Amino acid sequence: MSARHRSRAIAAIIAATALSVSVAGPVWAALGVVATIVLPGSAGPSGLAVSPDGTKVYVAHTGTDTVEVIDAATGTLAATPIALPGSASPGSVAFSPDGTKAYVANSFSHTVSVIDVATDTVTSTIVLPVGSGPYAVRFSPDGAKAYVANADNDTISVIDGATDLLDPTVIALPAGSYPVAVSFSPDGTKAYVANYFTDTISVITVATDTLSATVIALAPGSAPHSVEFSPDGAQAYIANAGGGTGTVEVIDTATDSIVGSPIVPLPSGENPWSIAFSPDGLKAYVAVRDASVLVIDVASATVLSTVALPTGAGAWSVAVSPDGATVYVTNNSNNTVSVIKDVPALASTGLNPLPLLGVAGMVILAGLAMAAIRRRPSHT
Repeated sequence: MSARHRSRAIAAIIAATALSVSVAGPVWAALGVVATIVLPGSAGPSGLAVSPDGTKVYVAHTGTDTVEVIDAATGTLAATPIALPGSASPGSVAFSPDGTKAYVANSFSHTVSVIDVATDTVTSTIVLPVGSGPYAVRFSPDGAKAYVANADNDTISVIDGATDLLDPTVIALPAGSYPVAVSFSPDGTKAYVANYFTDTISVITVATDTLSATVIALAPGSAPHSVEFSPDGAQAYIANAGGGTGTVEVIDTATDSIVGSPIVPLPSGENPWSIAFSPDGLKAYVAVRDASVLVIDVASATVLSTVALPTGAGAWSVAVSPDGATVYVTNNSNNTVSVIKDVPALASTGLNPLPLLGVAGMVILAGLAMAAIRRRPSHT
C-alpha cells in the first residue's frame, strides 16, 4: 500500500471508530463569560429579557429609572436608554410573545410601562392601585393577558394583552405572601406564583383568573425568589434564596407537588435568585447571588458546571437567547451584564464525534489502524 493510500485508510478508520462512540446523555462545550457589558450610573440592574427574535435584550435598570437596550448581535448598548416616567424603580421586564411590545413593572411608581419594541419608546403607562409594589410581570403564552406580582399588597393584577388595560379582576393571595415571581405553563392553563415570605407557591387557574385551593408548601425559611416552568411543562424549578443555604427544588406540574430532594444544596451564604431554562429544555441556569451561574442537566437533575462571575457581582436575573447559544445575567452589585456563551457539542443523546477522544485517543486509534493495515494483504 502506498503512503498516500495508507494515510487515507488511517483517516477513514479513525473517523469510523470515533463515530461509533456513544455517550449516555448530552456532551456540552465549555461555558464561560465572554463579555461584560458595563451599564451607566452606579446603581445596579435587576430584571432582563431577550426579545422573541433574539435581536434585543432589555434590562430593567433600577437605579436610573430606565430600560437599557442591548444589541444582541454586537453586545453593545443603545446610545439612549428607554426613559421611564417618574421615580419608577423598574424591577422586571417581559416581552409579549409576538415581540411587538414589552411590559416593565415599576415598584416605586406602582405602574407598568408599555414599550413599543420597534421604536424602543414608552407608549403608555398602566396605573396600578397605590401600594401595589409590582415586583414581576409575565405574559401568558398566547399574549392575551399578563400577570403582575404585586409584592406590597399580596395580589396579582391582570392586564389585557391586546388593549394594555388593567382588568378589574384582582387575584388576592394570603396576607403576607409577598409575591416576587410568576410563571405560566407552556399550554397557558395554569400559573405559579413564588411567595417569598410565606414559603409557598400559589397555583392560579388562568382561564378564570382564580386562585386554586392547591398550595405548594416549602420548608420554612425557603424564601422562593423565582419559579419557572420547563419548556415541555412537565416540571417547574424553584430558586429558594432563604435560610443562608439556598436550594433548587422541582415541582411535578401534573400533581403540583415537590418531587425528589433539592437539586442543589449550596454552601452557606449562597442564594439562588433566578432561573431560566434553555429553549430545548435540556438545561436550567440558576443565577446565584454570590456571583456565579449554576448549569443544571435537567434529565439527571444534577449540576453540570458552575460559571464564575466577577467577585461581588451580585447576580440577579438570568435569561437565555431563543437559539440557546447565549445566556445573559444582570449583576446588581457591580452594575453590569455578563454574557455567557453556551454552544452544545452535541445537541442530543447519541453519537459523539472526535472531541471525546482527545489527542491520546487519536494516537491510539492511529496505531491500531497501522497495525491492521500491515496485517492485511494488499495488491498495491
